[in-house]
Amino acid sequence: MYASPFVYICLRQRTKELKEFRIAEAEEPHATRRRKILEQYPEITKLYGYDNRSAIFCSVTIAIQFMMMYLVRDWSVGPLLLVTYVVSGTLNHSHFLAMHEVTHDLFFKSRLANRIFSHLVNLPMGVPASAYFKVYHNSHHTDLGEIGQDTDVPSWIEAKVFSGRLGRLLWLCCQSLTYILRPLFVKPLPITEYIVIASMVQYGFDAWILYTFGWKSLFYLFMGSIFGGSLHPISGHFIAEHFEFIDSQATYSYYGPLNWITYNAGYHIEHHDFPKIPCTRLPELKKIAPEWYDLPSYTSWIRVLFDFVWNEKMSLFARATRVNPTTLRQNG
Repeated sequence: MYASPFVYICLRQRTKELKEFRIAEAEEPHATRRRKILEQYPEITKLYGYDNRSAIFCSVTIAIQFMMMYLVRDWSVGPLLLVTYVVSGTLNHSHFLAMHEVTHDLFFKSRLANRIFSHLVNLPMGVPASAYFKVYHNSHHTDLGEIGQDTDVPSWIEAKVFSGRLGRLLWLCCQSLTYILRPLFVKPLPITEYIVIASMVQYGFDAWILYTFGWKSLFYLFMGSIFGGSLHPISGHFIAEHFEFIDSQATYSYYGPLNWITYNAGYHIEHHDFPKIPCTRLPELKKIAPEWYDLPSYTSWIRVLFDFVWNEKMSLFARATRVNPTTLRQNG
């Protein structure tokens, strides 16, 4: 189902742009779905594990980035900007989603091997993300939608400031920065020795690139991460995954061609239901239990971005939030 008619049909019940987050049920919805699906299809557990083929594919894209980094060192600014957006933006966003897979230990059998590879795939991205991402992403799964725990949810200030069509467009353009900075304010992590070392490795690599190849090579890698996570076709997955176009559905899937370069990130309902299944087997999960995934979905991330900005009834508040069960108990 394409995003545009889906959005307008589902949002016609809203009279205006949302001004507050919707409070959903206390229990994380995918845990409930997982229990029910496994009761019906216990054979799904055979899909659990890892897939080395993803690591091979990722290694190829890392090599392409390093090759391009070398080639652009003497390019003029115009072609540099174009290739940074098109090539580096696409591949570095792909690397971010590869890092996501590695966070779930889905590339290798060994947890240590996955951790080491997470730092390798982080190198072309220019900013140290791997050491932080695993902690924050685990909370995104276990505490989906909980304010103060799930840092994937926009802050209340973000949603208020970036309102209206122009506000949402500006927010999309800055999405990479908000994704990097929001966790530092919402849920800051203690500075551990591991985080310090990982950051030093990344910044040391950046310094080596700048010294050896010049600012254009470093620009190509770093700004590829910024462009790829902002107003870029692949960044539509940030919107498509959890922004609510139906008030009772907190997670959505995308079944389109960009899954090929994004480690099937579009199979997002499937992933949240079964995070132990590697990306290459998520389509098989959908085939085993088709009735569980016969839900509103997308076939175009570009249309998702367009409709997110253009539809006046959309808002950064269009996210389902949940109350922490501990808070509920404390408040009776």
